[in-house]
Amino acid sequence: MKSTSVLDCLERLNNSDRDRKFEMKNHTRVNIELIKSEISLNYDFMILEEGNIRKFG
Repeated sequence: MKSTSVLDCLERLNNSDRDRKFEMKNHTRVNIELIKSEISLNYDFMILEEGNIRKFG
């Protein structure tokens, strides 16, 4: 899987009801601002390099 920007992944995750690859258990909507504020504490993100992530947990 190639790296994708954090914001791109967050936007896909926020629209997980339309994009099954990024569907979250028990959640169809995600508050992007909340995730952005908590991203450094969120162990579900594998930080690679300068804001790129490989996957959601």
